Amino acid sequence: MLGYVIRRVFFGVIVLLGIITLVFFVARASPQDPVSAVLRQNATARGQVDPVEYARMRHQLGLDRPLVVQYLDYVKGLAHGDLGVSIVQRNRTVSDILVRGIPASAEVALTGLGLQFLIGSLIGIWAAARQNRAFDRVSMAAAIWFGAIPQLVIGILLIVVFGVKLRWLPIHGWGTWRHWVMPIATLTITGVAAFARFGRASMLEQINQDYARTARAKGLSERRVLFGHVLRNALIPIITFVGPSVAFVITGNFIVETLFGVPGIAYYSIQSLIQNDYPVMQATVVLWALAIMIVNLATDLAYGVIDPRVRFG
Repeated sequence: MLGYVIRRVFFGVIVLLGIITLVFFVARASPQDPVSAVLRQNATARGQVDPVEYARMRHQLGLDRPLVVQYLDYVKGLAHGDLGVSIVQRNRTVSDILVRGIPASAEVALTGLGLQFLIGSLIGIWAAARQNRAFDRVSMAAAIWFGAIPQLVIGILLIVVFGVKLRWLPIHGWGTWRHWVMPIATLTITGVAAFARFGRASMLEQINQDYARTARAKGLSERRVLFGHVLRNALIPIITFVGPSVAFVITGNFIVETLFGVPGIAYYSIQSLIQNDYPVMQATVVLWALAIMIVNLATDLAYGVIDPRVRFG
């Protein structure tokens, strides 16, 4: 397993370097000049930017050097843990911005993903155990219906009902448990629907396998066959689905944090994209890419824990 992990980490570093390179050059391809935008806020009444101040700030940020030199300096800084300084939020390091944003994003993403997996898998497994009965039909119909609704629409509906009409929950900000409810619910609902459908399909696929029929022939009860033999094998495809789900959770984080004003990484990423704040934009994209790679590796390693037949070549 150690050799497998080393190979995955090696290729992961190559992929991450490719992402860093792509984001660096694409960000600078934008016609919007962040330095001009910052200085224009303090410009003269005629709206003109002081050319001396403009040149000084570009030199201070290293933006007057050749693009290749900027790239090499950026990669060298990353290797030493230096993410640079925000252009828009002057005198504030990117590391400081990320440190402030990571807790909120982690709370939303991890809680949402955990609830998706737990609730969705339980619904799917129970629906498979009650195949073609009332719970199966109702739960799968609800999963299809909720799964078809975009997260943005779900979030707006929750705001209108619980924030505006009933006034039970705050619609903006972060801090207390009441701020958590609607963002996490928005992120969770569509994910629960996906895990429920996937969990049911995985269970039904295993129910008719030879080992399950053999267990029934030996006189074991259906409950023991399902939860003692079938469930463990059915969990492998469900856990496989966790890896891709991380990408959907991260995408949902952008919607949730922007809609509810959650001060997380996705929120800062959107703001940096609007303002073309290169250092913050690059750091947030690299951070999300790193998170996806780590979760995918952890998901692959979990196969061997659940199913001893899985070997890493």
